[in-house]
Amino acid sequence: MNPRRNISTSITLKEFASVAGVSTAAASNALSGKGRLSDETRQRIVELAKQLGYKPNPTAASLRTGLTKNIGFVIYSDPDPASEQRWAGYSAHLLYTLVAEATRHGYSVSIIAADRPEQLISSRIDLLYYLDPFDDEVLIDEAVRLGIPVLSNDRFDDPRISINIDTQFEAMTRAAFDLLLRNGSTQPALFTELQGIASDEVAEHIYRSWCSEKGLTPRVVRGNYGRTDLNERLADLLSTGCDGIYSFYEEGPQILEYLTSQGIRVPQDVLLIAAATDPRENSSIGVSSTVFHPEHTASAAFNSIIELSKNPDLAPLTVQLPWELVEQNSSARAN
Repeated sequence: MNPRRNISTSITLKEFASVAGVSTAAASNALSGKGRLSDETRQRIVELAKQLGYKPNPTAASLRTGLTKNIGFVIYSDPDPASEQRWAGYSAHLLYTLVAEATRHGYSVSIIAADRPEQLISSRIDLLYYLDPFDDEVLIDEAVRLGIPVLSNDRFDDPRISINIDTQFEAMTRAAFDLLLRNGSTQPALFTELQGIASDEVAEHIYRSWCSEKGLTPRVVRGNYGRTDLNERLADLLSTGCDGIYSFYEEGPQILEYLTSQGIRVPQDVLLIAAATDPRENSSIGVSSTVFHPEHTASAAFNSIIELSKNPDLAPLTVQLPWELVEQNSSARAN
């Protein structure tokens, strides 16, 4: 079959990009005259589109002729009830802060289901607000095909993302392990979530790099998002012989309770630091925290959202969120 047949608009931008051997973002930018591409690459993509008779979807193009001041907030379901409940609470909090900030700037917010990419055509949104997407998520590809900018977090190497939220998990992870090492841990371990979520993959990547720098053996255990296997995974973690735990998995109180039930003293036997969005619960029981603030995403990013709507060529933009390390007894040097 000759791949250079006339394919008109019968294929998607993603399929055309595959034929051209480039990313969907590169293909979209080349055909729209936007983005940062070399003249040679842009010309090659444009010429191939002419040869194939490919034209961007006219419906998609019409959607981008004017700003709607409407942001699409992505929600998605999980077949596991425990995970579904956790996602629902987390998403509701993020949605509330986004609606409040959007209202302040005269914007509206629409709900977009992650498994319904066809919603993007009728939603008339100026930006897709998609935090913690999974790697296999097709919604981002469809947004790029339609020319809709995407805001997401910690996807620094993903050319499809127009506004990247830097939650500073790299800084937090390094600070946590530096503290464990400084206070006597010689075999610190990482407790994190199953792979597929960008933030957790950032933390694991940084931890492994940190171990390499320090000449230490990485010890990583991953639990499910619903936290239904927490005790089992903690047992796996302890079997590695670790004497320090950084839980990017959060759940400081539950981890302390399990360690205590096993006769393991904190901090005498094991040092402990747990990530949290609110350190008060950890602090009330003496557990150290790295604190990140996803609730600040909307307020921190909105100026970038507005600027990008005026000038798409500004992409990609990066917005940093605040973080802090709150030290308590659980990570103190044992006497």
